[in-house]
Amino acid sequence: AYYDALTGLANRSYFRDQLRKAILMSQRGYFSFALLYFDLDEFKLINDTLGHDAGDELLVEVARRLKGRLRDDDLIARLGGDEFAVILSDIKDKVHAGTIASELQQAFLTPVKLGRQEVAISASIGITVAPDDAVDEELLLKHADLAMYEAKARGKNTYRFFSQDLNDAANERLLIESQLREAIRDQQFLLYYQPKIDLRDETLIGYEALIRWLRPDNTLVPPNRFIHVAESTGLIVPIGEWIILEACRFLARQHSRGYAVSVSINLSVRQFNDEQLTATIERIIQRTGVDPAYLVFEITESMLMGDTDAAIKQLNQLKRLGVS
Repeated sequence: AYYDALTGLANRSYFRDQLRKAILMSQRGYFSFALLYFDLDEFKLINDTLGHDAGDELLVEVARRLKGRLRDDDLIARLGGDEFAVILSDIKDKVHAGTIASELQQAFLTPVKLGRQEVAISASIGITVAPDDAVDEELLLKHADLAMYEAKARGKNTYRFFSQDLNDAANERLLIESQLREAIRDQQFLLYYQPKIDLRDETLIGYEALIRWLRPDNTLVPPNRFIHVAESTGLIVPIGEWIILEACRFLARQHSRGYAVSVSINLSVRQFNDEQLTATIERIIQRTGVDPAYLVFEITESMLMGDTDAAIKQLNQLKRLGVS
């Protein structure tokens, strides 16, 4: 079977066969080609809110629109879920590939009607060019994937080309992830407490807990270097649990000395969405004996977007613990 049952596009197996053939042709000097890799922005949200049938309907319509904007010699495949790939054969240069990517994005301008609802759609596209970027199948796929995630990071609904800088950044992320796992195991983190002052009478009313990473070589790593990696890998959950425990220990010490101060702790998106968050906080409150009324958890408005029901449920559970 060479075709995807839902959309009628080429499937992953046929796509890989054609990619190998295109690589051979480019190596022999017949032509350059571009590999485009993309998925639909917010597809999961559409699937979760409108249901899987609506999600399937959307994929069929997207496939129809994309097919109509490609040349006869180009190949488009559905790799699975909402992931698509395109092989653009006989590409003159990156500008040429970018022009076709822009043309493909025009397919997403008109909203899709799903039942009685109109849904706005967009896609983030990653582009790599062979033989310039690579002539290895797995490397090309990796490059296109990296470029796609860069497009998403740049605000979605755009395209980005692979570059060596992207590759270097990805390797640095892998290194930081590996070092973060060591840091969690060896407890290389420390908390700074930023005082909060009431400007009316200049009294100390609390602290904000701020994490720092102190490596074994005594270099201090600022949060902007590692928090995004911790968030994307899920390592923020154990790190966040450590922050809450240490902040509560600090709070207990302050209260035992007679200082009625509060401590504010920032929650990340991944932490806030963690089903075990409330149970973790409750366990730490019991363990440290702190008064939950002096614990303040700070979240951003964007955390309440998306699955609103789940966000409200999480907020209510936190409120029941007595924290702010």
